[in-house]
Amino acid sequence: MGWASRLTQKREAQGGSVSARSARIRPKRDLRLSERLVDLIAPYRGDHLPLVASKALIALAAAAWNLTLLPEQERTRAFRKAVADVPARDRDGVADVLAALIQRKEQMFPDDRRVIAHWEVSESENECHVQVASIID
Repeated sequence: MGWASRLTQKREAQGGSVSARSARIRPKRDLRLSERLVDLIAPYRGDHLPLVASKALIALAAAAWNLTLLPEQERTRAFRKAVADVPARDRDGVADVLAALIQRKEQMFPDDRRVIAHWEVSESENECHVQVASIID
């Protein structure tokens, strides 16, 4: 479930209204890729995460997602390359989060083989929105 959907549920619980579209509940297997990325980063984001931090987390989630689609021998090399591009002071922390996100993706969505081609995070009215373009492998 995306950030906006969670916020809508909170509003509904507090007496607000919810649209028919957001009231529908899709089975877990039918989640949009954007919702899956948001679910993937759930342990790392708070309620009021700045946009720049949200973008960084989604970027890591997208990288982790695509890394899980590589053969094991290529994955290790690609992981090292991704972490090498990070400033030295942040490298260990980013490597830890990236490894954890890879593990979460494999546990939560092991059969989802879509490749993330592009992602975008935007903000409006204090809500973050994630859009993802994917390629079906």
